[in-house]
Amino acid sequence: MIKSADSIDIFIKVLKINKKTEVVGMITLDYYNRMTAVVELMHGKNAFKKIGTDDLFNKAFMLDAFSIILAYNSPQNIKDIDNKYYKFNKFLFIEADRLQMDIKDHLIILDKNSCFSLKNNCRI
Repeated sequence: MIKSADSIDIFIKVLKINKKTEVVGMITLDYYNRMTAVVELMHGKNAFKKIGTDDLFNKAFMLDAFSIILAYNSPQNIKDIDNKYYKFNKFLFIEADRLQMDIKDHLIILDKNSCFSLKNNCRI
């Protein structure tokens, strides 16, 4: 069973999340919260701005996901999380509810020791 804290290492190692290049990734989980896939959804400058919920949920459904953990890195400091992240988070959960997709967490990862959960509004 995978949890948010466990997923941070997976995102950093598999998707090479770092402070240099923006990456948006997703872990898909089955009904029993077992990881079924790690997917890079977008890579490069302004990756967060380019990702759409249609792309994200389409990919999740194609991978037969029961739930997902979404993550991306941000060039910002966690103390300075912009309102755009909260707006997207709200929209993301509305869409997830409409499509009946469970979102286990929505993470911003700066590095292994500096992560923030937008779902739970706290540092991990």
